[in-house]
Amino acid sequence: MKTKTLRYVLAAGLAALGSTVVADPALAWDTAACDPKGVTAADADLATALNSRLTANLRNALTGYRISCARMIVKTVRAGGWDPHAATIAVTTAIVETTLMNISEKVDHTSLGLFQQQDWWGSAKDRMNPVWTTNKFLSAMAAKHPDGKWLTDPIGKVCQEVQGSAYPTRYGENAADGKTVAEALWGIDDPVEKPDPHGTVYARSRSAGGTWQNSATRIDTNTAISGIAATRQQTDNSLHVFTVVPGSGIWHRKAWEADATRID
Repeated sequence: MKTKTLRYVLAAGLAALGSTVVADPALAWDTAACDPKGVTAADADLATALNSRLTANLRNALTGYRISCARMIVKTVRAGGWDPHAATIAVTTAIVETTLMNISEKVDHTSLGLFQQQDWWGSAKDRMNPVWTTNKFLSAMAAKHPDGKWLTDPIGKVCQEVQGSAYPTRYGENAADGKTVAEALWGIDDPVEKPDPHGTVYARSRSAGGTWQNSATRIDTNTAISGIAATRQQTDNSLHVFTVVPGSGIWHRKAWEADATRID
């Protein structure tokens, strides 16, 4: 995403001044829904609650629709088992690129969707799919930071390295707002679907040459766990679990420990 049209620059300027970006039809683009189920009352309520807390482009310009788009980004990040910091980076990028709108017309060359991805990113249909386009962004982010430096590098720098914008400073200017929106959405369950509980870790034991216990004991209620690399029962009866977290590494946890330690 190397250039922006004058219309986008004007829209971003209005948002920074506290105006609603899409109030003037001359500044509005064709958009598509982010959530197929639509904008919820909770989306509208959250937009109202967050508007005065934002400090940059979207201050007083959040709408239920924009929150629904941010919600789909955050939901996709959570579903992939990424660290919450990835949600902040992704939401920040979408704030700058589209003010959190799923733009369905080609505003800048061939750019489409929340992240204004060009043709070489994927098909038009894929780029208009918030789940696909968020995962594509995250994959590019991880590929450009194979050592996981996206967790510690400045947010603006990470966004710019993925997007290649002609206006690199804008990401950092909106990073605080990206964090505010992402954090507000991180703990909110989907209004219809509940989180998949199949990531919870259960323990079941057996003695050598014996049979498995009839029942299992839940040892970790974290439903974001995405995959078990290995488990090991120690002689002191502690159960060690190694969990794969995409984009973050391998984490180790003992049954009675509250915190996990990344080992890779």
